[in-house]
Amino acid sequence: MKRLLALLALLVAVPTQAHVFCVSDSATLATALSIARSNGEDDIVRLVRGTYVGAGFSFNSSEALGLDISGGYDAGCASSDHDASHTVLDAGGLRQVLETYTPGAVSLAYLTVQNGVQNGSSGGGLQLGGSGAGSAVTLRNLIVRNNSSDYAVGGAVVYVDGEVRLENNLFVGNSAPGSAALYIYAAMPGSVYLINNTFNANAATSAGNAAVYLNSVGSGVNAYVSSNIFWGNNADMDFGFFAENVQLSNNDIGILSGSAAGSSGNVSVDPGFKAADDWHLRPDSPLRDAGLLNPPGGLPSFDIEGQPRSYNASVDMGAYQHGDRIFADNFGG
Repeated sequence: MKRLLALLALLVAVPTQAHVFCVSDSATLATALSIARSNGEDDIVRLVRGTYVGAGFSFNSSEALGLDISGGYDAGCASSDHDASHTVLDAGGLRQVLETYTPGAVSLAYLTVQNGVQNGSSGGGLQLGGSGAGSAVTLRNLIVRNNSSDYAVGGAVVYVDGEVRLENNLFVGNSAPGSAALYIYAAMPGSVYLINNTFNANAATSAGNAAVYLNSVGSGVNAYVSSNIFWGNNADMDFGFFAENVQLSNNDIGILSGSAAGSSGNVSVDPGFKAADDWHLRPDSPLRDAGLLNPPGGLPSFDIEGQPRSYNASVDMGAYQHGDRIFADNFGG
């Protein structure tokens, strides 16, 4: 009897195996998401480097399981280069790029999400939702650009009850009457982490709105905003929030709406981008080495281009990290 109980305990402890899809075209991506909705497994979708022209990718599932979509893979999906620019989901200005709704966790990484349109609703680029404590969203190393909505949110809207984490993302050129780039709604006790993201040149077309907005109605929600750049957006606010427990650390914020006790290290200065369409920091940027080396939630391993996130034990603000690139960058750093 003891041996039987031990065997049963071992079986329970073994995690469910994830189903892995290797995808190289839009039709196969749509098929993989359709299968993943109800296959009873965690699902990992690996995208081969390239452009996926299409629109309306969706994942609506009642299973409290995980969905992980990541790009940058070689032809056999054996390895990824972690560079967001090498794998592109492009809706061509026709409709929304990707929508998910699930009680499970969704993770997107190493992707460009662009040219999405969502009229009559939010999230031209991404609409990521779910209910229940297991619903969570992670966005890592994404470029979210040139997405729009005529309703409320242009780039991405996230509304889940569990953890929300954004690391090393660039939001640029998104537009909407409300939150131009990003809107996060957190309702149940949990944590929100914004670490090393860049938000620039997004347009909120109605007065009184922000490029990025965090809304929390749960008193147990803690939000940690570290080493981000909120600057140069065409909006009344670059960053705004309505939440009780927000900690702002070492961010560059042009126009802020909201106050957070215990915050420190924040500035409001021109970031010193290399060019209007190049969000690397110039060698003379005041934001170089000005980020947090140990932010709440942990420091990511890579920046948005797959480079090491720290250099000489220092971290830059924003999605791009300078490093030892003397020969590759004409001594520009």
